Amino acid sequence: MGIASRMAGRTFGAVLCAALLGGCGGGDGDGDRKAPETVEPPAASTYPVEATLQSLFTTANTRLSSTYVDPANREDYLFATEITPATHQVQFGGKGDILVNVSYLTTAVSRNGVKIWEQPGRATLFYVTSPDFLWHGQIDDEGTYSVHEPVNVLPERATLGTRGNWFTAIDYTDRSRSTVKQRTTVDYYLAAADTDGTAWLCLDFQITEEATGARQSSATCLKTDAAGAVLQVRREGKAAL
Repeated sequence: MGIASRMAGRTFGAVLCAALLGGCGGGDGDGDRKAPETVEPPAASTYPVEATLQSLFTTANTRLSSTYVDPANREDYLFATEITPATHQVQFGGKGDILVNVSYLTTAVSRNGVKIWEQPGRATLFYVTSPDFLWHGQIDDEGTYSVHEPVNVLPERATLGTRGNWFTAIDYTDRSRSTVKQRTTVDYYLAAADTDGTAWLCLDFQITEEATGARQSSATCLKTDAAGAVLQVRREGKAAL
């Protein structure tokens, strides 16, 4: 599986509450009445984007782990995902041997406490953090070699409703990069969560198989707050980070 097979928010909206207090002057008479003051709506809340994703990729963590309950079959699923950064840099041949940082990603899936799938080997993530956080590619131990080009700069902070493209990827069948397996477009977006001061920071994967043209989509969403903490993870679709 390639990049799309690792790494969700629907309608978004913001609720704006303003209380206008008006008073009448003059008691019983017709004294001068003050015009009600204009109340400016509060500034829209913003949420960290670049720092939240950079922290996720560059620190040892299990923040991508998530649970899912299938109510129809009364089954509990656990996606145990772990990211471990390396202590060295390497040259990434997929982009002209540029010097990049490395992190490793592994995932195991359990159903009702019994492991039913474990990532064969691990996925190696290649990225830089300066001057911007750019995710340049990924190699999966089972073969798929993904090159991200172009990679767009993430905003430092963004408001609810913001959507943009992070990168497009060509996923090759192996390290020779002679055969394209699929092409992937990855967007980020911010959608309202269920409590004030929180939002879903989502990565939306749109995948097109090279041989058949078949398409599939998936999303991984991080529930976050204004400080960029990851409070919850939600996955949608057949494949996700």
